[in-house]
Amino acid sequence: MESPKASDMMAAWTPVRKWLLLSFCAFFIPFYWLCHIATHNFYLSDINATLLDKIYIVLATGRLESAGFIYPPLPFLLLLPLHSLWWLGVCSAVVAAILGTIMARNMIQTGIDHRLLIFLMASVFFSPLFLRQIATNLPNILSIIFLVLAVLNYREYLASEKISYVFLSGILLAGALLATPSGMLLLTLFLVFNHLLKLSRPLSEVLSINAVLAFPSIAIILTWTYLSWLFTGSWAFSYRLWFPLLGLSWLWMIPIYWAVALLLIDSPKQLAIHVAPLALLPFFPTLGFIDIGGTVIFLNIYALLNIPRKRLGRRGQWILLAGLVLQIAGGLYQMRHPLIPLASEQTRTEFAVSQAL
Repeated sequence: MESPKASDMMAAWTPVRKWLLLSFCAFFIPFYWLCHIATHNFYLSDINATLLDKIYIVLATGRLESAGFIYPPLPFLLLLPLHSLWWLGVCSAVVAAILGTIMARNMIQTGIDHRLLIFLMASVFFSPLFLRQIATNLPNILSIIFLVLAVLNYREYLASEKISYVFLSGILLAGALLATPSGMLLLTLFLVFNHLLKLSRPLSEVLSINAVLAFPSIAIILTWTYLSWLFTGSWAFSYRLWFPLLGLSWLWMIPIYWAVALLLIDSPKQLAIHVAPLALLPFFPTLGFIDIGGTVIFLNIYALLNIPRKRLGRRGQWILLAGLVLQIAGGLYQMRHPLIPLASEQTRTEFAVSQAL
């Protein structure tokens, strides 16, 4: 017979589980519909096409090294089981829906009015930029999930001082590293935070915490380097992390990020954590993501994570509302380009011929 304590726990978890399922479906259905439209219009981005192309080479030859030991490996392995455009759409929609559900569960704990909260979430997760990333860039979305979970666990460590959260955060950063190099850059920030935010602790203790945090990522890098050398005879890390000519003109696309910075002016420590990623932009203008779209999405989501948990006053609500209005205006400006380009007549003809053959 089940104990009363276990019964109470199950009873408390049931409505939460239903809410999470409804939240997941609310994100998954429109995201998958978008991916279905992209497939129906024969639209395939260069990034996703490269992943599928490498998978077909591996399946045709039966040798992993024939694909050049592709980086990033995590999206590659995720697409490998069914290796089709349909499966690509399902994976992209599921990953994006999980990210939305994680953020919805986290945002509900803030002191924001629920109506404003819904509009804030929608302005980020249903913006043209985010929708394009779902249809075109699986590695970026996959990486952001791991980064968000790593930030949440690291924040728990700062609040509770439990080393288990450091270990979990380190594992999640290593997971992000398997999708994009962004995990390594966020790891660098966490290591710096450990030194600056724990000044009262002995240096040896801080270094041991840093070792726990960095070990999974270092293990991933060393393992990948060894395996790539073993199978290909070279260090197969063909990923351009440095973009010196990119510029920072895109910073107008993150008004919510700047609005949250204004909310944190009275909390210097929280403000420093919030703006810390900007210190990396002069050296890594995409913050390790494949394109600038991933950078913008991550900073907007990072801003939502940093919204104060206390109940906001009228001033704070108006600041967030202003950021929301600017975010929506930016999204409308981005709508001047279609989300999914329509297939040309030549593409449709070529597809019909391939089907006939």
